[in-house]
Amino acid sequence: MPDPNPAPAKPALHDRGGGLLYDEALGVTWLQDANYARSCGASPTGKMSWAQAQAWVGSLVYRDPVRGVDLSGWRLPKVRPIGESWNHQFRMDGRSDEGYNIRSPRSEFSHMYYIHLGLHGWWTPTGEHPETFGVRKHWTAMWSGEADVGPVKRLQSDRYWCHSPGEPFPSPAVWVFTTAEGNQRDGLARPNHLFVWPVRDGDVI
Repeated sequence: MPDPNPAPAKPALHDRGGGLLYDEALGVTWLQDANYARSCGASPTGKMSWAQAQAWVGSLVYRDPVRGVDLSGWRLPKVRPIGESWNHQFRMDGRSDEGYNIRSPRSEFSHMYYIHLGLHGWWTPTGEHPETFGVRKHWTAMWSGEADVGPVKRLQSDRYWCHSPGEPFPSPAVWVFTTAEGNQRDGLARPNHLFVWPVRDGDVI
């Protein structure tokens, strides 16, 4: 007898071809190459300062070779409060805006990491260490290197810039997602150079 209350299907990450991935849960399109800044020659390593990252994504025009169109409107992954207001308590169970296991679609990068890519954080929600975690699926944090994870190519094991545009104080505009460990933090000093993964609103078909 079929289950009368089946679990809803997990929103998919669709490969649209041409180096583009449509995130059904968030309604956004990611570049398939998570270090496109290096691939296109915008940065020797792919790392950029906060100002460079903002300027680069804002001016990026990506040629979609499948549909023959130029795509603009790129931005950094958004971070918005998962509750009614910001919670800056660092937690392991995903119930705060900072910490591990944040699966809320309001934290776009963290949602991609945990839901679509099925990666683990350094801590489980119950405060235990998994056997492996991070982009490189190792037993300790690997702060270099890259991996292809699912349909995503060249995902770096390090840190990426995120942003909370238009959100009021006390949340700084600058957020960071750590792919080496699986946590989200705010308030990082802006002179740092981190990786950049462009995303844009909507689908390409």
